Amino acid sequence: MNRDKLYETHKLLCEEALVLMKLKNQDYAFGEDPFKNFRSSSVVGVEPDRAILVRLLDKLSRAGNLISKDPAVEGEKMRDTILDILNYTILFYAVNNEAKQRQ
Repeated sequence: MNRDKLYETHKLLCEEALVLMKLKNQDYAFGEDPFKNFRSSSVVGVEPDRAILVRLLDKLSRAGNLISKDPAVEGEKMRDTILDILNYTILFYAVNNEAKQRQ
């Protein structure tokens, strides 16, 4: 892969991740708050940014598992995991940044 192909891959993955985030946000975050589903973690004493980090760690673990074995869930691909990792990273940044601005 050359540098231009790397940049094109980055662009395509980010565009696909954004589409996926928009769709999942409609399913998981009802109303006007895009982080509503993550804020619900506060009910059990876990701050939303920490809840996102736990989910991100799950995705990183899944990526590691997909390197060494085929998934048991049919159709589960590394690309799906990478898109989730991109989105959880962005969600973590946004929630963490929002919390800092409130301080």
